[in-house]
Amino acid sequence: PAPSEIRSPCICTSGLDAEQERHVERLVRQLGGSVAKQWKPAVTHLVAAEKQAGSNAARAALSARGGAPDGRTRCAARTQKYLRAVLTGQWVVRFGWVLSTQRAGFYVDEQRFEFAGDMSTQMANGMGRGAPRNGRLRKLQGKPALLANHQYVLHGPIRELKEKDLHELLGLMGAKPLAELPNTLESFPALAAASASRRRSNGRASSGGLLASKVLVFCESHPDEHEAEFRQRCLKHQIRPLKPQWVFDTISYQAPRPDVEAYGFTESVLERAGLVATDR
Repeated sequence: PAPSEIRSPCICTSGLDAEQERHVERLVRQLGGSVAKQWKPAVTHLVAAEKQAGSNAARAALSARGGAPDGRTRCAARTQKYLRAVLTGQWVVRFGWVLSTQRAGFYVDEQRFEFAGDMSTQMANGMGRGAPRNGRLRKLQGKPALLANHQYVLHGPIRELKEKDLHELLGLMGAKPLAELPNTLESFPALAAASASRRRSNGRASSGGLLASKVLVFCESHPDEHEAEFRQRCLKHQIRPLKPQWVFDTISYQAPRPDVEAYGFTESVLERAGLVATDR
Protein backbone atom coordinates (compact mmCIF):
# COMPACT_ATOMS: atom_id res chain seq x y z
CA PRO A 1 0.00 0.00 0.00
CA ALA A 2 1.00 3.60 -0.54
CA PRO A 3 2.15 5.54 2.52
CA SER A 4 0.18 8.30 4.17
CA GLU A 5 1.38 11.86 3.65
CA ILE A 6 1.09 12.32 7.43
CA ARG A 7 4.11 10.76 9.11
CA SER A 8 3.31 11.62 12.73
CA PRO A 9 -0.47 11.59 13.15
CA CYS A 10 -2.54 12.67 16.12
CA ILE A 11 -5.23 9.99 16.38
CA CYS A 12 -8.57 10.31 18.14
CA THR A 13 -11.11 7.50 18.33
CA SER A 14 -14.89 7.26 18.43
CA GLY A 15 -16.93 4.21 19.35
CA LEU A 16 -14.09 1.66 19.33
CA ASP A 17 -14.10 -1.22 21.80
CA ALA A 18 -11.34 -1.73 24.38
CA GLU A 19 -9.31 -4.12 22.22
CA GLN A 20 -9.43 -1.75 19.25
CA GLU A 21 -8.32 1.11 21.49
CA ARG A 22 -5.31 -0.97 22.57
CA HIS A 23 -4.47 -1.59 18.90
CA VAL A 24 -4.38 2.17 18.31
CA GLU A 25 -2.15 2.77 21.35
CA ARG A 26 0.28 0.02 20.28
CA LEU A 27 0.37 1.43 16.77
CA VAL A 28 1.38 4.87 18.00
CA ARG A 29 4.05 3.42 20.29
CA GLN A 30 5.44 1.43 17.36
CA LEU A 31 5.32 4.04 14.58
CA GLY A 32 5.19 7.38 16.38
CA GLY A 33 2.54 10.02 16.65
CA SER A 34 0.10 10.59 19.50
CA VAL A 35 -3.34 9.62 20.77
CA ALA A 36 -5.89 12.27 21.79
CA LYS A 37 -8.49 11.07 24.28
CA GLN A 38 -10.67 14.09 23.49
CA TRP A 39 -11.15 15.76 20.13
CA LYS A 40 -9.04 18.86 19.47
CA PRO A 41 -8.08 20.85 16.36
CA ALA A 42 -4.63 19.22 16.29
CA VAL A 43 -6.18 15.79 15.58
CA THR A 44 -5.28 14.48 12.11
CA HIS A 45 -7.24 11.21 12.11
CA LEU A 46 -10.52 10.17 13.70
CA VAL A 47 -10.76 6.37 13.76
CA ALA A 48 -14.44 5.54 14.17
CA ALA A 49 -16.40 2.33 14.56
CA GLU A 50 -18.51 0.95 11.75
CA LYS A 51 -22.12 0.45 12.75
CA GLN A 52 -24.52 -2.36 11.96
CA ALA A 53 -27.38 -1.23 9.73
CA GLY A 54 -30.45 -1.91 11.86
CA SER A 55 -32.23 -5.26 12.23
CA ASN A 56 -31.37 -8.56 10.55
CA ALA A 57 -34.10 -7.91 7.98
CA ALA A 58 -32.78 -4.41 7.33
CA ARG A 59 -29.24 -5.75 6.91
CA ALA A 60 -30.46 -8.40 4.46
CA ALA A 61 -32.32 -5.74 2.47
CA LEU A 62 -29.23 -3.54 2.51
CA SER A 63 -27.12 -6.38 1.14
CA ALA A 64 -29.69 -7.04 -1.59
CA ARG A 65 -29.51 -3.37 -2.63
CA GLY A 66 -25.76 -3.51 -3.01
CA GLY A 67 -24.63 -2.72 0.51
CA ALA A 68 -21.85 -4.55 2.33
CA PRO A 69 -22.55 -8.34 2.48
CA ASP A 70 -22.13 -8.51 6.27
CA GLY A 71 -24.63 -5.72 6.80
CA ARG A 72 -21.99 -3.17 7.70
CA THR A 73 -22.16 0.20 6.05
CA ARG A 74 -19.38 2.59 5.22
CA CYS A 75 -21.03 5.09 7.52
CA ALA A 76 -20.05 6.21 11.00
CA ALA A 77 -22.18 7.25 13.94
CA ARG A 78 -22.76 11.01 13.88
CA THR A 79 -21.00 11.82 17.13
CA GLN A 80 -19.71 15.20 18.25
CA LYS A 81 -16.19 14.01 17.40
CA TYR A 82 -17.34 13.05 13.91
CA LEU A 83 -19.00 16.43 13.30
CA ARG A 84 -15.91 18.32 14.45
CA ALA A 85 -13.56 16.17 12.37
CA VAL A 86 -15.65 16.76 9.24
CA LEU A 87 -15.75 20.51 9.82
CA THR A 88 -11.99 20.78 10.30
CA GLY A 89 -11.03 18.56 7.37
CA GLN A 90 -9.55 15.72 9.41
CA TRP A 91 -9.40 12.16 8.12
CA VAL A 92 -12.38 10.09 9.32
CA VAL A 93 -11.40 6.46 8.77
CA ARG A 94 -12.48 2.93 9.60
CA PHE A 95 -10.56 0.72 12.02
CA GLY A 96 -9.27 -1.20 8.99
CA TRP A 97 -6.81 1.65 8.45
CA VAL A 98 -5.18 0.77 11.79
CA LEU A 99 -4.92 -2.93 10.89
CA SER A 100 -3.54 -2.20 7.43
CA THR A 101 -0.97 0.16 8.93
CA GLN A 102 0.11 -2.49 11.44
CA ARG A 103 0.64 -5.03 8.66
CA ALA A 104 2.56 -2.58 6.49
CA GLY A 105 4.77 -1.24 9.26
CA PHE A 106 4.06 2.37 8.26
CA TYR A 107 1.04 4.67 8.17
CA VAL A 108 -0.78 3.80 4.96
CA ASP A 109 -2.78 5.98 2.59
CA GLU A 110 -6.19 6.71 4.07
CA GLN A 111 -8.43 7.09 1.04
CA ARG A 112 -9.84 3.57 0.78
CA PHE A 113 -10.60 3.58 4.52
CA GLU A 114 -12.38 6.94 4.57
CA PHE A 115 -16.01 6.82 5.69
CA ALA A 116 -18.61 7.69 3.07
CA GLY A 117 -20.77 9.56 5.56
CA ASP A 118 -22.82 9.00 8.70
CA MET A 119 -25.67 6.74 9.73
CA SER A 120 -28.06 9.65 10.27
CA THR A 121 -28.18 10.61 6.59
CA GLN A 122 -27.19 7.40 4.80
CA MET A 123 -28.86 6.50 1.52
CA ALA A 124 -30.90 3.39 0.76
CA ASN A 125 -27.83 1.41 -0.34
CA GLY A 126 -26.07 2.15 2.94
CA MET A 127 -23.71 4.72 1.49
CA GLY A 128 -23.31 8.16 2.95
CA ARG A 129 -23.43 11.71 1.65
CA GLY A 130 -19.66 12.11 1.42
CA ALA A 131 -19.22 14.56 4.29
CA PRO A 132 -15.75 13.36 5.44
CA ARG A 133 -14.26 13.64 1.95
CA ASN A 134 -16.10 16.84 1.07
CA GLY A 135 -15.17 18.47 4.36
CA ARG A 136 -11.54 17.48 3.89
CA LEU A 137 -11.46 18.84 0.32
CA ARG A 138 -13.18 22.05 1.41
CA LYS A 139 -10.35 22.61 3.87
CA LEU A 140 -7.59 21.66 1.41
CA GLN A 141 -9.00 23.90 -1.32
CA GLY A 142 -9.46 26.85 1.01
CA LYS A 143 -13.19 27.12 0.37
CA PRO A 144 -15.33 29.27 2.69
CA ALA A 145 -16.79 27.64 5.77
CA LEU A 146 -20.35 26.33 5.48
CA LEU A 147 -21.87 29.32 7.26
CA ALA A 148 -19.33 32.01 6.43
CA ASN A 149 -20.86 35.51 6.77
CA HIS A 150 -23.76 34.14 8.81
CA GLN A 151 -24.65 35.05 12.36
CA TYR A 152 -26.89 33.19 14.75
CA VAL A 153 -28.98 33.48 17.88
CA LEU A 154 -29.66 30.69 20.38
CA HIS A 155 -33.04 31.48 21.89
CA GLY A 156 -34.20 29.73 25.02
CA PRO A 157 -32.80 26.49 26.46
CA ILE A 158 -31.20 24.00 24.07
CA ARG A 159 -31.76 20.51 25.44
CA GLU A 160 -30.66 18.34 22.50
CA LEU A 161 -27.00 18.90 23.39
CA LYS A 162 -24.94 21.24 25.53
CA GLU A 163 -25.18 24.84 24.37
CA LYS A 164 -21.40 25.13 24.37
CA ASP A 165 -21.22 22.23 21.91
CA LEU A 166 -23.69 23.93 19.58
CA HIS A 167 -21.73 27.19 19.85
CA GLU A 168 -18.52 25.32 18.99
CA LEU A 169 -20.05 23.58 15.96
CA LEU A 170 -21.50 26.83 14.62
CA GLY A 171 -18.16 28.54 15.19
CA LEU A 172 -16.35 25.83 13.20
CA MET A 173 -18.95 26.40 10.46
CA GLY A 174 -17.93 30.05 10.29
CA ALA A 175 -20.99 31.58 11.96
CA LYS A 176 -20.72 34.34 14.56
CA PRO A 177 -22.95 34.56 17.65
CA LEU A 178 -25.41 37.37 18.30
CA ALA A 179 -26.64 38.15 21.79
CA GLU A 180 -30.14 38.76 20.45
CA LEU A 181 -32.05 39.12 17.22
CA PRO A 182 -31.58 42.67 15.83
CA ASN A 183 -34.70 44.82 15.66
CA THR A 184 -33.57 46.78 12.60
CA LEU A 185 -30.89 46.55 9.95
CA GLU A 186 -29.44 49.79 11.29
CA SER A 187 -28.49 47.90 14.45
CA PHE A 188 -26.60 45.40 12.33
CA PRO A 189 -24.23 47.43 10.07
CA ALA A 190 -22.83 44.50 8.07
CA LEU A 191 -26.25 43.46 6.83
CA ALA A 192 -27.34 47.06 6.28
CA ALA A 193 -24.35 47.59 3.98
CA ALA A 194 -25.04 44.36 2.11
CA SER A 195 -28.69 45.32 1.70
CA ALA A 196 -27.75 48.75 0.31
CA SER A 197 -25.33 47.13 -2.15
CA ARG A 198 -28.01 44.73 -3.30
CA ARG A 199 -30.49 47.57 -3.87
CA ARG A 200 -27.93 49.44 -5.96
CA SER A 201 -27.21 46.38 -8.08
CA ASN A 202 -30.75 45.30 -8.92
CA GLY A 203 -33.02 48.07 -7.74
CA ARG A 204 -34.92 45.87 -5.31
CA ALA A 205 -35.08 46.45 -1.58
CA SER A 206 -35.08 43.15 0.26
CA SER A 207 -33.93 43.80 3.80
CA GLY A 208 -36.19 41.19 5.32
CA GLY A 209 -35.14 38.43 2.93
CA LEU A 210 -31.48 39.33 3.28
CA LEU A 211 -31.66 39.29 7.07
CA ALA A 212 -33.45 35.97 6.97
CA SER A 213 -30.73 34.48 4.78
CA LYS A 214 -27.82 35.66 6.93
CA VAL A 215 -29.13 35.42 10.49
CA LEU A 216 -30.15 32.03 11.87
CA VAL A 217 -32.27 31.53 14.98
CA PHE A 218 -32.15 28.21 16.83
CA CYS A 219 -34.54 27.14 19.55
CA GLU A 220 -36.24 24.02 20.85
CA SER A 221 -39.09 25.43 22.88
CA HIS A 222 -42.58 25.80 21.43
CA PRO A 223 -43.07 29.18 19.67
CA ASP A 224 -45.94 30.01 22.04
CA GLU A 225 -43.36 30.13 24.84
CA HIS A 226 -41.34 32.90 23.17
CA GLU A 227 -41.78 36.44 24.38
CA ALA A 228 -43.89 38.71 22.17
CA GLU A 229 -40.99 40.98 21.15
CA PHE A 230 -38.97 38.04 19.87
CA ARG A 231 -41.93 36.73 17.87
CA GLN A 232 -42.47 40.18 16.36
CA ARG A 233 -38.83 40.43 15.26
CA CYS A 234 -38.95 36.99 13.65
CA LEU A 235 -42.09 37.98 11.76
CA LYS A 236 -40.66 41.35 10.73
CA HIS A 237 -37.47 39.82 9.32
CA GLN A 238 -39.16 36.70 7.89
CA ILE A 239 -37.08 34.40 10.07
CA ARG A 240 -38.38 30.99 11.05
CA PRO A 241 -36.68 29.47 14.10
CA LEU A 242 -34.84 26.22 13.40
CA LYS A 243 -34.10 23.24 15.60
CA PRO A 244 -30.44 22.18 16.17
CA GLN A 245 -31.00 19.20 13.85
CA TRP A 246 -30.53 21.67 10.98
CA VAL A 247 -26.91 22.20 12.06
CA PHE A 248 -26.11 18.49 12.12
CA ASP A 249 -27.68 17.81 8.72
CA THR A 250 -25.97 20.84 7.18
CA ILE A 251 -22.65 19.29 8.23
CA SER A 252 -23.66 15.86 6.91
CA TYR A 253 -24.76 17.22 3.53
CA GLN A 254 -21.97 19.85 3.44
CA ALA A 255 -24.49 22.47 2.36
CA PRO A 256 -27.04 24.58 4.26
CA ARG A 257 -30.32 22.68 4.39
CA PRO A 258 -33.59 24.30 3.29
CA ASP A 259 -35.51 25.57 6.32
CA VAL A 260 -38.37 23.18 5.71
CA GLU A 261 -40.76 21.92 8.39
CA ALA A 262 -38.41 19.04 9.18
CA TYR A 263 -36.04 21.55 10.78
CA GLY A 264 -38.54 23.81 12.47
CA PHE A 265 -42.14 23.98 13.52
CA THR A 266 -45.23 23.28 11.45
CA GLU A 267 -46.95 26.08 9.57
CA SER A 268 -50.01 25.91 11.82
CA VAL A 269 -47.89 26.18 14.98
CA LEU A 270 -46.02 29.18 13.55
CA GLU A 271 -49.28 30.85 12.54
CA ARG A 272 -50.79 30.41 16.01
CA ALA A 273 -47.65 31.90 17.54
CA GLY A 274 -47.77 34.86 15.14
CA LEU A 275 -44.45 33.96 13.50
CA VAL A 276 -45.77 33.97 9.93
CA ALA A 277 -48.08 36.37 8.20
CA THR A 278 -51.45 34.99 7.13
CA ASP A 279 -54.21 36.17 4.81
CA ARG A 280 -56.92 34.97 7.16
